[in-house]
Amino acid sequence: MVQNTEPEAIQQIKSTLEPYIKPREQVSYIRRVLALHLQRQRQTDTLQRPLSLLQASDQVQHHRETHGLQRDYLRAVRANIKARQEHAQLSETSLSDTAPVKHQQSSADHLREHLALIKLQQKHERLAAIQKHLDTLTQQPVASPDFLNLEEIYNDSIELPQVPREVVNSFGTDTTAAKADLAAVVNEMEKVVLRTKILLRQEEKLLNVVRDRVEPGKDAIGEMARLHALNVTRNELINWIETELSKATGDDADQDTLGEPPNNGVEAGSADVDLSQQLAQVKEKYASYVATRKSLLTLASQRTRPIIKLSQTSETPRVEEAEDLPSSAGHIMLPYLEDLLDLSRQQKGMIQQKSHINNILAQQVKDTRQILVHLAEESQLLPSHSMPAAKRGKSGFDEHMSAAASDTPDTVSQVRPWVYAADSAKISTMETVAEKVEEGHLALEGSMKALHDVEQLFGRKRNEHDRVITGDTTEDDIWLTEEPSRKAGARQHPDAATFKWGNRANPWAVLDGKLGLMG
Repeated sequence: MVQNTEPEAIQQIKSTLEPYIKPREQVSYIRRVLALHLQRQRQTDTLQRPLSLLQASDQVQHHRETHGLQRDYLRAVRANIKARQEHAQLSETSLSDTAPVKHQQSSADHLREHLALIKLQQKHERLAAIQKHLDTLTQQPVASPDFLNLEEIYNDSIELPQVPREVVNSFGTDTTAAKADLAAVVNEMEKVVLRTKILLRQEEKLLNVVRDRVEPGKDAIGEMARLHALNVTRNELINWIETELSKATGDDADQDTLGEPPNNGVEAGSADVDLSQQLAQVKEKYASYVATRKSLLTLASQRTRPIIKLSQTSETPRVEEAEDLPSSAGHIMLPYLEDLLDLSRQQKGMIQQKSHINNILAQQVKDTRQILVHLAEESQLLPSHSMPAAKRGKSGFDEHMSAAASDTPDTVSQVRPWVYAADSAKISTMETVAEKVEEGHLALEGSMKALHDVEQLFGRKRNEHDRVITGDTTEDDIWLTEEPSRKAGARQHPDAATFKWGNRANPWAVLDGKLGLMG
């Protein structure tokens, strides 16, 4: 049964109006009957319009001939028309009085209704979209309860094979090799850092030596300043010695006052002797200190201010020449200082240029490698013709570590897959071309064979050694001469001869009206 999808309110309205709703044919029949009845009552030939469709502007005239029901009907019609006219007048007056107030109220109400309608439409659209997507989701297989069941998913799947031990051992060896490579790289970097530190110290020493030789006057100190420094040092030493002696004598006095008298006069004399010896030692040390200070000052003054002798006789002892050697060393080195400075500047410029070139090359290599990586990601040639692991040599991690240790850009390892892919693509293209050519040759041979069979079928095969067979021949000769007919399985008569037509043998000429002889 077909279920009724109409709402209950509509069904109730239809049930209440069902007695008053009639079919179209029945309504037209009733109208015709009423029209005939009215026509008989009016006693006229034609009825201009039905009396039930009167308007307020119509005028109904009263005739003396009307009587009975017709008169009552006309009276009611006039009353209806009059009432309708009065109702129209009253409605016009009321509308003219309340038009502006209703217009103001209706504009606000209309705006509110419009906004509410827009909100309801948006809500309806959202709900319709949600319902649509829910319907599509319910139709998908994902909505089934067994969709995410692992047992159902892996029911028809094949179990994966176990990993061989050789592969696991190879993984272990690869990790150890990677660790060894890391340790080697760290050691190499430490060596490089130590080497650079040593070179830096050597450069600093050379720079200090050059500064001491070029600018000796800047560090020179006046003799008065040296003398003042020596006096201050001597005074400080004297004060320190006096304070120490006073402390020592004070300690001895305290010991005497505490009740420790000397045992005898020998011990007191030995203490005085020890004190005098200590004072003598301190004086000697101070004298040696002053002497060394003076010698240092004299050496410094001689190095900064070399002594230039105008004339030197042969009678001068060699000891004086040995004393003048330190002073003349500065004059010997002075001519070479400018050259050394120029060489140092040139070396510095070369080092800067080398570092600049290395930076530019490193940037270019980095850009090249990035471009190669980008092309490798977007390439369709490398995945189809990938390089086997046996030809790569080291793994990717080993290659990167070896490249970092050698400080050289590893662009060759990135270009090598492209070369191998190009070669393999060329070889595969040549193989496909060769296969296609071979297929073409086979097809050509097949077509030639088919053409040959067709020519044999139509008797157009050219034979240079054809000859007309006449007279009595044996059946063996016929079988030898008529090879195509033998292949077809047809039998020929011994007296039959080949028929020539324009230098082309006709296979149908063998019959020659002797069909009865063929078995």
